Amino acid sequence: MSSFVFSKVIASLKIGTSLGSIFLNYVAGHLIVHFGGWSAIFYLSGLLNVVWLSAWVFLASDTPAESSLITEEERRRIDANYHRRLKKREEKDLEKEKEGQSRSTEPWYKLYLAMLSSPPVLATILAKLSGSLYENILQSKMPQYMIAVLGLDVGQTALWSSALNGVLFVALLLSGVLADLCINRRLLSRTRTRKLFETIGKRGVKRVS
Repeated sequence: MSSFVFSKVIASLKIGTSLGSIFLNYVAGHLIVHFGGWSAIFYLSGLLNVVWLSAWVFLASDTPAESSLITEEERRRIDANYHRRLKKREEKDLEKEKEGQSRSTEPWYKLYLAMLSSPPVLATILAKLSGSLYENILQSKMPQYMIAVLGLDVGQTALWSSALNGVLFVALLLSGVLADLCINRRLLSRTRTRKLFETIGKRGVKRVS
């Protein structure tokens, strides 16, 4: 994957979840009111999952060379970028060998133990877990708050829950574009860009909740 579009691709993957939440949250309120209560939501989500799985089974491929959904030009660009990155990695490995820094021969479990005892890794895991906790609380408790405290009915609650995910959708879309802009124009390093947007995202969720 080209480094020039990496952030956009990651954002687009997350956007799919937001789009699904926007659709299902809005439809759920109407299903509860007009089509038999809560059970209708699970039937609809199950049906959509079957449709999506079927599309994935028949359309997904292991490699770009096997895909029928991309053009020959796209395939050539992907292959060229892959071989360029592979060559750079081989050059770095060769430089390390010349400097006497060969690849580690430690067993894989020792490498994982070393990784899990690394303060940066532990800090990242803690940040991800805390952010996911706030997001889950926001998604699950916000409808209850709207009904019990604000006095909204089920249909209005579904609409505002969808609006909340709509804001998340826009934020994800813009963050991918802005992150790539910061990196490609060398306004910030890749590491500083990741840290900045991660911090803004997590603080935003905590502020809302």
